[in-house]
This record gives sequence, structure tokens and C-alpha cells, in this order.
Amino acid sequence: MKDLKLFILIILSLAMSDLYAQCGAELSMEDHQNMQKSQVRMRSFDGNITRGIRDFPVKAHIVTRTDGTGGFNRASLLAAVQKLNENYINANVRFVLLKGINTISSDAHYNFSSGSEVEFCGRWDEKDAINMYFFGSVKKQGSDVCGYSYYPNSSSATQGRDRIILRNSCVDGGSTLIHEVGHFFSLYHTHGSSLVGPDKELVTRDRSLRNCEKAGDGLCDTAADPMILNKVDRNCNYTGSDVDPRGERYSPDPNNIMAYSVEGCRIRLTKEQYARANYAALNMRSYIKMPQNAQMEAMPELATNTTAPPKPTTKPPVTTTKPTPNTPVITNPPVPTPTITTVKSNVLSGEVMLEVSGKPVDIKTDGNLFRPTQPFYSGTNYQVYLNNNDIGFVYVVGADLTKKSALLYPLPHQTAYLEHSNSKLALPSAASMYQIDDTKGKDYLCVLYSKRPIRMDLVMEEMEKMEGNFMQRLYQVLWHQLVPENKIMYSSEQGRLMFVADAGDRSIVPIVVEIDHQ
Repeated sequence: MKDLKLFILIILSLAMSDLYAQCGAELSMEDHQNMQKSQVRMRSFDGNITRGIRDFPVKAHIVTRTDGTGGFNRASLLAAVQKLNENYINANVRFVLLKGINTISSDAHYNFSSGSEVEFCGRWDEKDAINMYFFGSVKKQGSDVCGYSYYPNSSSATQGRDRIILRNSCVDGGSTLIHEVGHFFSLYHTHGSSLVGPDKELVTRDRSLRNCEKAGDGLCDTAADPMILNKVDRNCNYTGSDVDPRGERYSPDPNNIMAYSVEGCRIRLTKEQYARANYAALNMRSYIKMPQNAQMEAMPELATNTTAPPKPTTKPPVTTTKPTPNTPVITNPPVPTPTITTVKSNVLSGEVMLEVSGKPVDIKTDGNLFRPTQPFYSGTNYQVYLNNNDIGFVYVVGADLTKKSALLYPLPHQTAYLEHSNSKLALPSAASMYQIDDTKGKDYLCVLYSKRPIRMDLVMEEMEKMEGNFMQRLYQVLWHQLVPENKIMYSSEQGRLMFVADAGDRSIVPIVVEIDHQ
């Protein structure tokens, strides 16, 4: 009986050590100084506006025992990358797994110690990528940790700091990978660091008293955190009684991914955390770009694909003088044919043009997002011209800030499948126009060129459930079918938005136009 009790105590002890195994990321003085230089720009960065999505290449390195056992499995890796994208798409960032998972058989390094990082990881690092290493266990300065990464600093691009070190058991179904990527893109722990600010963060958010811009994690929409390690129960409740320097009791957020909370409780990041990560992606990690000829790891299919294009009918096109982007979707289902399942060529190319009063609208680019240089006013009539240079499928969706969307093309009597190259379309028709409605704010026109047919009814239904702006919700639904940006060459000339894409095993090229509706 005594032996049994001892055994149970050992098991519970191991379970609790796993439960509270934490992060080994450390903020150096150089990191801190670099972050301090960027504070003003970070605080003025507007995280609410729509921006283009930036792709970051990921190289996965899975370490097994010498006999090949114990490695992180591929299904878990793909699930972890998908979960990563579901979170960081809110920071306008997408992670793309490079083809060829690097499997390393090594008893010596399966249980990893940070002291061997430079020698071991330096041998395997992929240049110009985020290198993610998966080990059976990880020790940092002799302590067991779930993983660690590096904050961005002025020498990140040259010092081999584009690594994230991970322990398998903390990644599989957990939040460790999302947490470490947060550090990689400049996020502190919610309790901050000994190098961040001279004072403890105050609970108050009153502008005349607060110090949240300088203490803690430097963000004001994250709750003040006294460091909650071992102070959160399994129901995600804070059990501590700490008070701030003014005597006010802390009420931290155990659900924040950057907190030292219980695994399973950490499920969210805040708007300011996403904005800071977006700033870091654009300004501190901008040197990491998709290699031009890189191939992508195959990802699971989504349920939004269908196996056949709609069958065209002999009905004449519908014309209208006042369609709006949020016109209700027509629900009459098209009749499918069982023949075409995909387009053989991997190349997609074409162009989009908006015209007002017979003149092309001048448009500027932000990565893969396009904006007219002039606002549109309620009542403005416009037409959309599409040119599909390669055989494929084309879909057009209109939306606004209400999250409702409408399928503008194809309508029930039309087909998305363009079986001839150099097909030209005038939408809604050569004899009619769209008209901007009275709902001011932002309107979105999204054109999807695809090698495969898409169940747009399902796509729009899923997008309506998602949080974020139009671009983010589009990527949340279609993220692993969208062609990476290194495979698309966008250009604009005299109002024509042109693209050429080598789609590879991905199938969709998005053209998203954000219209300032005044």
C-alpha cells in the first residue's frame, strides 16, 4: 500500500510538472532595447484596418530516436499549423509549411538541451524560413520547458534566431506553438519581463492613473497580470490574492495564450496583441519571405470543394441597373455535371478592372489587397470586367462590414467554368451596372480564380461565422487552398489588376478589392 501511494504521488508530480511546464523564451537587453525603440510606432500602428495577408515559410524538423520512434507525427504537425493559422490570420499572417519535413534520427538530441542548439540546429536550419524543431523533451538552462523562441531584434536576420524549439507533448493539442510564435512576433508574457518597465502593472485602466503602456506586456487590452504560475485551477479560475502597488486586487486573464496559465485554458489573444504581431511581421520580420521556387507541403482538402462545375443553361443573362454588393444570394441550385473534376494546368492568370462612367478606376496595392485611390459614394454605378487567360473557374462575391455576402457571379443560369482561355466577362452584364448602396463604411469585391470548382454557398456560410475583417475571414475558410504569395505575381496598370500564378497543388488565387464607401 505504501508503495502504491508513493507511485501515485510520483505520477501526480509528473502530471503537475507537465501541467505547469512553461516557456523558456528570454528577453535579452538587446531585444528590450530594440523593442523600446519601436514603442511609439507600435502604439500608433492601427490594427483595425484591412491589410494584405503576408505568408511566412515554415520548415519543420522532427527529431526521433535513432531507431525512428518517438517523433512528432505528420497529422499532428498539420493540425498544429492549421491551429496556428486560425489564430494569426487575425494578425494578417499565414504560415505555409515548406515541402519536405526534415526527419532527424538522433538518440543524442531527441531529449534536447539548449546548450547544443547552435551546433545541432545550425546544421539543419533552412535559410529564409521559420525553423520549427520538435523534440521528445526540451531543457533550457537545466530546466524542463515546453519550448522557447527568440524575440526580434536588430540582428535577428544574421544570428540564427529564426528558430522555435518545441517539446512534442506540449504542441500536440496545446497552445505552446501559438505562444512561442507570439514571442517570435514581439509579444511579451502578460506578466511582462524584468526588463520591461520599472514598476508593476496597475490594475486600473483609467487614463490618468494607468501604466499599462509601459509596465507588464506594454498593452492595455490585456489584464494586469502578477504572474499567475501555479495560481490557476483546472477550471481556468485565478486562485491568487495578489494586489497591485495601489492595493487593488489583480484580476488576470488565465485564458490569454501569453499567460503562464494552465494548458487548456490558454485559448485567445487580444486585438492589441494581434496588432503588435502584425507590426512585427511587417517591420521586424519582413526579411523572412517565401523563397521564389519553394514547394509547399500538401494539406488536407476542405469540404468547400465540389467535384463538378455547374451546368450552363440556355436562359439569357439577367441584367439589372441597381444590384448592390449585399443583394441576397439566389438560392436556386445549379444542375451539376459529373465530368470535370479539376483543371489540368497549374497556371492561373487573368485580370480584373473596375470602371466608373466608362473610365478605369485607379487602384493601389497592399500585398494581395487592392484599394481604389478614390472613395465611392452611395449611388455610384460601376462595372467589373474580368479576363481569364487560362481555363478554370471564376467566382465573384460582394460584401460589406455587416459580414453578409452575396454571390455576384455565377448566378443560377451561369457557369463558373470558363472552358476557353482568354474568356472575357462584363459584370453584371454589358448592358447593366452595379450600384453602391447606402451602407457606408467599407465594401469588398472578391474575385476567386480557381483550378477547381468551389462550393461558394458553403464558403460564404462559414465566413459569416468567423471573426475578423473580410480578408481574414476569407483566409480562415480557404487558407490551405489559397496559392502562396511567392507563387503569384500581382501587378496593376491603368486600373487593370493583373496576376500570373503557378498554383502547384493549391487551387485558388484571390483578388480582393476594398472600396472606401463614403
